[in-house]
Amino acid sequence: MENRYALVLAGGGAKGIYQIGVWKALRELGICYDVVIGSSIGAVNGALMAQNDWDSAFELWRAVTLEKILGLPPDAGVKDFLIGVVKNFGVSAAPLKRLLERHIDEKKIRTSGIRYGLTTFNLSRLRQEELFIEEIPEGELIPYLLAATAFPGIKTQPLHGKRCMDGGIADNIPFRIVRDSGYKNIITVDISGLGRNKAPDYEGVNLIYIKNSIDFGKISTLFGVFDFESEFLDRFCRLGYLDTLKIFGRCFGTDYFIEEDECALKARGKLLNPGLSEEYRRLMPKNLRYYIKPEIAVADVLAKHFNFERIVLYRFEEISRLIRSKFNENPSLKNKIGSLFEKLIV
Repeated sequence: MENRYALVLAGGGAKGIYQIGVWKALRELGICYDVVIGSSIGAVNGALMAQNDWDSAFELWRAVTLEKILGLPPDAGVKDFLIGVVKNFGVSAAPLKRLLERHIDEKKIRTSGIRYGLTTFNLSRLRQEELFIEEIPEGELIPYLLAATAFPGIKTQPLHGKRCMDGGIADNIPFRIVRDSGYKNIITVDISGLGRNKAPDYEGVNLIYIKNSIDFGKISTLFGVFDFESEFLDRFCRLGYLDTLKIFGRCFGTDYFIEEDECALKARGKLLNPGLSEEYRRLMPKNLRYYIKPEIAVADVLAKHFNFERIVLYRFEEISRLIRSKFNENPSLKNKIGSLFEKLIV
């Protein structure tokens, strides 16, 4: 039976690529949603998800640069953005409008069967507004999306006499409107964006909270919000995918992403030995002494010891082979946890 949820997408500029990785994992896991609401870039991703167009989402993010969304030079950064704001009394949203017009299909969204919503901040009344698709006039979704993504410094046009801007200013994680609308099964995707990030209230709902487990954005790009470099986008997208697999129990680990396999099951069986079990609890960090997959916890600790690449989905057998290779190259690196590990995989 398919699991159905309401999906809440936070804002965060370029970090929104993380939500595309989350979406990829949800598709693979067969997890469906009946409603999706987003703030800022989450509103754009939500529109793509509501129209259920994976190809358009992939193409949009593959093409996105500061030049194509704000008309800034290819090598521009936060400084250039701020200079543009001062010189021109705001940066034009025209390039972003053209990008959205190519990839957002309002008719598909209205007929998809998925209830779509976005948030804006009404500058005229100094309050946040949450709007579902049925409250947005026909043919005007793109202007509303431009308002919803209007980060301070980006020019917007009035919406029926109202001047609006990025909804993340008041609430970057629009969880409340979904909860208050009566939805009980909610997936919230927090990408550590700028703005006011209110912690979701778990009371009375089945909340699955997905948040980036690594935050490697550079200070020069406001911690990733303006980082449209392909390397950052690729890695942050993969992180969204892997974090989601872990949340739904398809891989394990604290710092790493490790799939259970036959090799892992054999190693866990050896930990039923009282002597090895006692050794495990004596040697492992306190937070891992009763980890649900102890053999994976051992591999995780050693992977961190060797500083393996984190944003990779490893099979237990694969990461075990890499660890043993390190010990073979330099036996002096073998610590007590390493010795325990070798007892488990012999």
